[in-house]
Amino acid sequence: MIRPKSPHTTPSLIAVAIASLTLAACGGGGGGGDGGGGGGPATPQSISGTVVDGYMSAASMRCVAGSGTVASTTSAADGSFSFSLPAGQSCSSIEAFGGIDAGVTPDNASDDIPRPAALLRAPVPAGTASLSDVFVTPASTLIDALVSGGTSISDAQDLVRARLGVSNTDLLGTNPASDVSLYRANAALAQILEQVAAAISAAGGIGDDAGRRAVSDATIGALAAMLSGGTTLAQLNVAPDTLTPGSPLVALIDRATRNARASAATGSGLADVQPETLSLLAAPLVASAAQQVTQAPNLLAIVAAAGDIDERGGAAPVIGGLGNLLGEVPTAGQPQALLDAMAAAAQSAAAGTTDTASLTVGSASAVAQVPGGVSNFAKVADSVRLYGPSGSPTTVTVAQFGSSAGVAVQRNLAKVGITLDESDGATQLLTPREVPLAIDVRDASGPRVVQVLVDRVTVSQDAGGTVEASLPDGATFTVYGKTATAETTSPLVIVPSGAASPITTTAGGEIEIDIERLFSIIGGAAGAGSPLAQLAATGISNGTFDVTLVVGDLRIAHSTSSSNPAPVLGEPLTVRLQAGSQVVSGRGLKGRVVVGG
Repeated sequence: MIRPKSPHTTPSLIAVAIASLTLAACGGGGGGGDGGGGGGPATPQSISGTVVDGYMSAASMRCVAGSGTVASTTSAADGSFSFSLPAGQSCSSIEAFGGIDAGVTPDNASDDIPRPAALLRAPVPAGTASLSDVFVTPASTLIDALVSGGTSISDAQDLVRARLGVSNTDLLGTNPASDVSLYRANAALAQILEQVAAAISAAGGIGDDAGRRAVSDATIGALAAMLSGGTTLAQLNVAPDTLTPGSPLVALIDRATRNARASAATGSGLADVQPETLSLLAAPLVASAAQQVTQAPNLLAIVAAAGDIDERGGAAPVIGGLGNLLGEVPTAGQPQALLDAMAAAAQSAAAGTTDTASLTVGSASAVAQVPGGVSNFAKVADSVRLYGPSGSPTTVTVAQFGSSAGVAVQRNLAKVGITLDESDGATQLLTPREVPLAIDVRDASGPRVVQVLVDRVTVSQDAGGTVEASLPDGATFTVYGKTATAETTSPLVIVPSGAASPITTTAGGEIEIDIERLFSIIGGAAGAGSPLAQLAATGISNGTFDVTLVVGDLRIAHSTSSSNPAPVLGEPLTVRLQAGSQVVSGRGLKGRVVVGG
């Protein structure tokens, strides 16, 4: 998501976006036997199983033979998938890429985490007509890497079991969610693989799918090689403040970086990155993440810890902030000092406090923020209140608001209101969070458009569990307008003063957005006769309007229905300013309002 560079308006938008935020709101054993040598031809015509790193929904699934795709599908909400191969075709590996990590509760959106760069694999054994109940996990990914290198499935599984310390477990046929110890080991592996890959990608500015796959492959290959050489998960998974320049985790990041530099897909971005420097800066961040999931006492706590790490952004934003150091070579005596400084910042973040890492490598210095604390989920009730000039609301469900027929309002759409749910374990705004917001209102059959982007709104949770929104000092709004005869060429930029009349009101969990008040402020700031002044004069009237509300950097959910409080994540949406380059992407609500004359 790209934050808007210069947004405008007033606390109304804040409510609007908050409204959007509220409104939007397995079995055993098929893969463990010896299938022969590394990656030989497989014969199954029917393959099914589950992707688990947390249950992975909406992952792109491929059954591959060499570099070719034999069959493809998408994993279901519970991570399940199935392939029916064409007659005479076979594949040697199952691959899952991207998707949403649903934790261990696929029916509860509060712990869902988008994982666009996630890459998991499992080998397909030869010699069977069908394969069922295979589990694609971080552990199976390492088994697949060893098999691809020529090891038999049986030997590869024995080696990975020994290195993970999970003896007598069929790693390909056991659901990790059924065994806390196995889930914890897989979660630690996942954090090591994902955070190392994220650090390398951030160092090289790698964001495309092909590049991220290549970085993941480089990291998986490096870890598989180190396991083959005798390194154990326990040796990699250590406290950040125990790291030394000779630690296995530092060696892993160095090796993975060198692998990625040798890849045609990623080498150019990493050409000027010193693997030694990157490994020293990233190792404490990776160690901190792996330790957090390892120390969690149960399945739900492990999921929550992984979510906390993801919500802080993991290693990627920190390495991005230290990017100008990555081409420098550490001077004598620096390696341990770098590890110690990064370890202190990572441990502070793990405790929930944002810390600053100020580092010098060679002749260059940089500062990076290491954020801490879970703060990225809010849930609202399944209701939307739409006010006309009379002041009495029309109350509808989110589904009704989002229907093609829309909701009728007389004369003018004056206000929008929503009700925030009381804390039920889903709200995770434990610390105040600043998020960008946007609203897009456009005539469904005409040229009229109003867009408002706000760069910062503070969202927090009060002592009673209610989510509240406020406009921080210095927040800026950008407004665009279009009518039948003209449109904004240079967006109006507004920095509301403390004396500005509030457009958003909150009380008892309710938020109301006064659109008429918003227009009065826009009208006063826009030039006479401008598109925005014309729109402010007429308001939202006489037409059918599509309304899009987006909240960035925050997972927004709404109740499934009035009778079912289980949260459903809001729709992924984007508002792109029609004049200028500002964009807000995130989750939110899209609906239709039919306004009478």
